[in-house]
Amino acid sequence: MAEPYTIIGLGEMLWDLFEDGKALGGAPCNCAFHATGLGHRGVPLSRAGEDRLGDEILGTIADLGMPTDYVQRDPEHPTGTVIVKLDETGTPDFTIVEDVAWDYMEADEAWLALAGGSHAVCFGTLGQRSPQSRRTIQRVLAEAGDALRVCDINFRQHFYSHQVVTESLAAATVLKLNEREVRQLRELLRPGCRDGDDAFMRGLMADYGLDLACITLGPQGCRLLTVEEAVSRPVPPTQVVDTVGSGDAFTAGLVVKHLDGGSLEAVADAGNLLGAHVAGCRGATPRLTGEVLDKFHAL
Repeated sequence: MAEPYTIIGLGEMLWDLFEDGKALGGAPCNCAFHATGLGHRGVPLSRAGEDRLGDEILGTIADLGMPTDYVQRDPEHPTGTVIVKLDETGTPDFTIVEDVAWDYMEADEAWLALAGGSHAVCFGTLGQRSPQSRRTIQRVLAEAGDALRVCDINFRQHFYSHQVVTESLAAATVLKLNEREVRQLRELLRPGCRDGDDAFMRGLMADYGLDLACITLGPQGCRLLTVEEAVSRPVPPTQVVDTVGSGDAFTAGLVVKHLDGGSLEAVADAGNLLGAHVAGCRGATPRLTGEVLDKFHAL
């Protein structure tokens, strides 16, 4: 393999609290973890409290092979947590605790220098729910230059706004969202619009200068669109345990294969492969198996 890519996960870092224990979570952190599993330099940029959960989160990140140098510590606000409840299909419902450390991220010199040399930055709307972290994320994205800037739309609870969404689209080169989020985004940005999903997404691509749009379709796989192409690809057969973090694994697979110069079909298949692997495991950060890695590199 050539030199590893530097792939930043910028935003929320937290503990997902299940009924029977906790697991590392936060979409950007999950993306960085799976980029690491693919042999690249996945770097989480976030903020944790100066508390026991913060110490544990840094220990877990190190155990998972990711650097802890870019995780800020907050003496005043606690480490982020999310209460996760799963329905009978393994689909999660999230209750996200407010006013926590990752709401107070700072665009320090180390973060900006890392962004300037990165190949991709993965970020979302949830991480921008506070004015301070929104400014920080936008500042880091502005330093990222020619890197892929991958926006994951997260319509969680009340933690989004028209302004956050449009600023995020304007800063992004790649947009990733699921079917439900497509409907919500259409209602937010173009209420009354009757365009089909492809036409709507291509309209967004034209308006915001996006190069690639990705719609995840759960057990039906995904649909990817560029200005000139569109492909739908199936997901591998999977016995779902829970879907927590499967979309983040999809993003990591998509980003790496896209940076590799893969075809649109290969990029879609790579995302589906990693997303299916995580859906078949408990929690958002199961390690990639040799079988998954072999299949990924064969795409």
